[in-house]
Amino acid sequence: KAVARANTTFLGLESFTAAMSPKRLEVLRRLRSAGPSPIRALAALLERDYKSVYGDVDMLVAAGLITRKARDRVSVTWDRVVAEMDLAAA
Repeated sequence: KAVARANTTFLGLESFTAAMSPKRLEVLRRLRSAGPSPIRALAALLERDYKSVYGDVDMLVAAGLITRKARDRVSVTWDRVVAEMDLAAA
């Protein structure tokens, strides 16, 4: 199984949980099950407005969790996201 290896660093648990809202997690799950999709089709599957889904997708692309393909298709090609927290860091 593929594991996402994004170069994204969140400065703390608070910023991670804010970025990974329940709606964004649903975007990831639905996109993983649907396969590469235009954002408009993804919004229809999620029964959400296009602008909100576009914003969520844009943030997830920036975080390296969604891949933007040709013809504005987006995809998730992995099965898990793994997060680590360094408790020793000051």
